[in-house]
Amino acid sequence: MWYTFPCRKVRSDSVGAFRILGLLFGAPSERLTPKRSQLHSKNTISAPLMQAPKCLCISDFRTNSRKSKSRTKGAKMPSYQNAVPPSSLFPGDVGFSFNNETFPGSAQAGSQFAIPSYAGQPDTGTAVRWQTIFGTAPTAVSLILQGAMADVDTEYQTIDTTTNTAGEARTVNGVQARFLRIKFSSSTGGSGLTAKLLV
Repeated sequence: MWYTFPCRKVRSDSVGAFRILGLLFGAPSERLTPKRSQLHSKNTISAPLMQAPKCLCISDFRTNSRKSKSRTKGAKMPSYQNAVPPSSLFPGDVGFSFNNETFPGSAQAGSQFAIPSYAGQPDTGTAVRWQTIFGTAPTAVSLILQGAMADVDTEYQTIDTTTNTAGEARTVNGVQARFLRIKFSSSTGGSGLTAKLLV
């Protein structure tokens, strides 16, 4: 025998199962007490016809399941002073502030790089090796290695300087900075400027 509901059909034995669960776990007032007319024998009880629930929809369960699986938004990235966040240099990485470029006509800073810090490690500074290479050697040149705690142009300070017209590689130990860059100061002649650094 079938009972028809607004959402779906439920077999009579299924309705009985739901009702039994209600009797076991429902309020005491909802539990049935057998009548004498329902007793067939000393140990047998015939349960009366039970009303079926109004609706057995599973759409609510599906909706709740989808809500529980919904993704939450992640944390927002911090804002930077420059338009494009600088690249990070990890130990062994090489960053090019200038990469075979024309010598600037006036003082100009090259690309800057972020130096990551490691939580739980003592801040003993970083050894920075930086190098200048020229396609055509200038007759005079000045390039500066700079560092800063924040990526703001006015905060960069001089760490080291080179005036070698043939180009050279220099090492500075114990550098404590969050950002590094190489700045072109001045030159006479020359072409193909490359300035890079290694941490």
